[in-house]
Amino acid sequence: MLRLALSTVVVLAIMLFGAPLDCKADGDSGTSERLKQRLEQAASIKNESARAEYLWWVVLEQLAEEDIRGALEVAGKIPEEFVKYKSYKFIAERQANSGDVQGAIKTAAFIQNEYMGAFAMQAIAAAHAKAGDLQSALQVTATIKGGSARAFALHSIAAAQAKAGDARSALETATSIQLGYMRNFALQAIAMAQVRANDVPNALQTAAMIQNDTERTFTLALIVAAQAKKGNLQDALRGTSLIQNENAKLRALASIVYAQAKAGNFEEARKLAATIPIKTNKELTLEFLARIQKGEDWSEDLFLENVSLVYAPDSTERQSP
Repeated sequence: MLRLALSTVVVLAIMLFGAPLDCKADGDSGTSERLKQRLEQAASIKNESARAEYLWWVVLEQLAEEDIRGALEVAGKIPEEFVKYKSYKFIAERQANSGDVQGAIKTAAFIQNEYMGAFAMQAIAAAHAKAGDLQSALQVTATIKGGSARAFALHSIAAAQAKAGDARSALETATSIQLGYMRNFALQAIAMAQVRANDVPNALQTAAMIQNDTERTFTLALIVAAQAKKGNLQDALRGTSLIQNENAKLRALASIVYAQAKAGNFEEARKLAATIPIKTNKELTLEFLARIQKGEDWSEDLFLENVSLVYAPDSTERQSP
């Protein structure tokens, strides 16, 4: 009932004063004048919670205008701590993502909520990693207490290390992640970076470290698809033998078939398509192969969507390779 009442107050305020985020074409002077009006309007809202919610939307308006200074001014006037700290978190994330790391650090210092502060610092660490400043990223991450935020930060660092060609450090970072699914995502990023560097044997070893069966087989399928795209079709075919999940293997085989077709090897593509164990998918793959051979232009994503996302029942639809 309280939330409903507060929302009603905010709606009434918007009806009386105009909705935040309603205009962004006036230029800097118009934005400044509009902000002044918003703050005057907010001051007339007596209910503190409703005023806080209204000012939160004004913060979003200023961020949409890329007016960080205005957003900070509004955030400082929010009477409720939770909403205030949420606003500072959003502002810090925007600053970090735009490359203003020092500004983000200053904004994050205003946040007294541990959870929100942790995710603000995570954005800062990710910005450092994206810029290639991995030492600063690690230093910032060391200050993060929240488990989830720390895991996200370490994932960003591991991915950046792998992209820079430092697979050993990337693996050390990834294995230090306590949150299982984020550790798996980091290992997947490392494996794909190794594939791009033509280090397929180590990519396969990295994929084998992924503890979740579904995510591991999905990563193996991505490795196979990447090899096929590079023209390493024999290696790609060998890679499919490591994939235990039938759906993932189907997609991997389809990616090889597509690569063969794009290379003009339609006879080989048809032979491989004939080994697909699910009748429906085999027929679809052969059909789309024929359409590509006739000159139809299909992207790999659309091809895979059409031939590998239909699964037949387990009984009579399966055929031996």
